[in-house]
Parts: sequence; C-alpha cells; structure tokens
Amino acid sequence: MMKWSDITESVIAGIVTAVVWAGILYGANLIRHRAIRRSLKKVFENPGTSTDIDGFGITVRNTSNVPVTVRKVQLFERDPEKSLSLNYSGPTGDVIAPPADLKERHETSVRRKRPFVEDERGFVKIEPQCGGIWSVGNQALLLAAPATISHIEAIGVVLDYANVLGAKTVLSVRAEERITKEINQAFLAHLEQVPRLAKLPPLPEY
Repeated sequence: MMKWSDITESVIAGIVTAVVWAGILYGANLIRHRAIRRSLKKVFENPGTSTDIDGFGITVRNTSNVPVTVRKVQLFERDPEKSLSLNYSGPTGDVIAPPADLKERHETSVRRKRPFVEDERGFVKIEPQCGGIWSVGNQALLLAAPATISHIEAIGVVLDYANVLGAKTVLSVRAEERITKEINQAFLAHLEQVPRLAKLPPLPEY
C-alpha cells in the first residue's frame, strides 16, 4: 500500500514534468513564431511599383512559404494624417517559384488554392510565391489634388497570418528606406504625367 507521501511525490513529479514539457513547447513555438514574423517582415519590406496609363500601383509579392492576408497598403507623407490608401487591382501575373523543378508542381498547387481571394472588407489572401498589385487611378489622383499626398516618405503594408498555434496574428510592415526613395521617384514622375494620362481612355481588359 502506497503512503500518502509517495502519492504526493508522484503527483508533484507529474506536475513538474508537465510544466517542464509545456515550457519547452512554449519556447519552441515562440522561437518559430519569431522566425516566421522576422521572415515575413523581411519579405514585405521590399515592395515594387506597377505604373501604367491607368494609374500608379505598388506590387506586393509573397515570396515566403506562409499564406498571408493583406489588409491594407498605404503611402504616407511626413504628416501621419496625410496618407493615401491603395485598392487591390489584381495579381501581378507571375509565379515567384525560383527552383525550376518545383515550378510546374507549384503552379498546379496555386491554381487549386485560388492564390488571390478578396473578401467584402477588401482584405486579400495571397498564397506563397504569388504577388498582387494595389493601386490608385489617375482620375482619383487628379480629383484629390492637392489634398492627396505630393510625395512618399513611407510605405506601409498591414497583413495577417496564422501563427504556429493557428491563431491570426497582425503584422504592420514599413518598406525599406532605399526602396521607399526609389518608389517615391517613380511616384513623382507619374504625378507629372497625371493631367495628361487622366484624359486617355483606360486600358482594355482581357
């Protein structure tokens, strides 16, 4: 017959073991979560531009292996109150899968998963290795002037993703300073052409 002291020791040992394992799992998940967050931040710090006769756009490419939902893409001046929100206008049309031997398999997977899904809030889910365009039309830029931004000092992307436990996590990313300066130059050049471009008929849709 076991003594109460033996039972107590067994219970305590079981509790200590459970706590230790819970701590190990928590630490491992925390490390993985931080690694995913750091990876996504690095990916979305490097947007590009997409400019045509219809307007000015920012390309956002998900080169990670994590599906994300882009909630908002904004251009900012120095004054935080003065910003311009862009609207999702479509995919970039390319699949960003560097390994050639994986391209066919990846493209098949992307087609099955519907790489771009926009909901009623304007949030857009982007599968890994795909890119989308967020833009503003020339008419909007023309009608909003001079209330709209005159130059770009920051580019913000707000997204969410599922962490290692499956919970939705929101991440706000600012583009790198070098990238922002390059995009600002393209934006300023486009603004000079807006009065002329706004008079042109829009590009045909195919």
